[in-house]
Amino acid sequence: MPCKTLFIIPLKSAKTSGNWEMACRLLNRTLTSIEAQKEKSHHTFIICNEEPKINANTNKTTVLSTDISPSGIMTEKKGHLDKQQKIYFGLIKATTINPEYVMIMDADDLLHRDLLTYCSNQSDYNGFIINKGYRQDIGRIFLTRILKFYLACGSNAIFPYERDYFVEYNNHTRDFANYYMTSDHHNKSIVNDFKKLKIEFKFIPFYAAIYVRGHGDSIRDFGQKTNKPSKINYKKRILGIKLKIQGRILGRKKITTEIMDNFKGLEMDVK
Repeated sequence: MPCKTLFIIPLKSAKTSGNWEMACRLLNRTLTSIEAQKEKSHHTFIICNEEPKINANTNKTTVLSTDISPSGIMTEKKGHLDKQQKIYFGLIKATTINPEYVMIMDADDLLHRDLLTYCSNQSDYNGFIINKGYRQDIGRIFLTRILKFYLACGSNAIFPYERDYFVEYNNHTRDFANYYMTSDHHNKSIVNDFKKLKIEFKFIPFYAAIYVRGHGDSIRDFGQKTNKPSKINYKKRILGIKLKIQGRILGRKKITTEIMDNFKGLEMDVK
């Protein structure tokens, strides 16, 4: 199958999901925004335990089953590990189609329909970082503008695929920890990593993605379901404060017909 860009979507297990029906609905929104890309040379891998109910074009989407799943009571830490290993599993399986580029997508985020077209026209670059995006609180009719989007959301970059690397390092339970895109559940150091790896990259100049929160089934929610006192993550707290200030300064943007046209799938939650 011709595939210039591969999207890899790690999906939590139905057993660990707080609302599997909601997880599948959000996944379908994400797939809708991917399939709406004007540049059509792309494919999507969904890495999962149980096959979700999807409305996607099966010619453009492959569901890959795996037994990767946290044991015991689900925690935020286990959720992150589950995500990292599933992504790496998808990167290994990508050797069968050998894409030029890969983008890791959270199963509830949306992309601007012009993203791949823009990247395809930038022949001097082989890496792209989403610097501007929006945050949606599920069901709300306003979006919050976010700068340095790559710090806030895991669906943040398109990077070159290294087939030979994944042929050699093909153990998803071990090798994920050494790869720059899966050594953490969200690579917030991607700018420095691209520079270190001599990847010629460019920031996307327009608002290119939406990350979604408030649906109650994200990995971070698992950390809120315990009565045990948790350590204060000051870096995370500072980032959260910065994002709130930034949102107030930049202001909100009402979801219009034009925005829904650019971010397909968004219309599923706007009355």
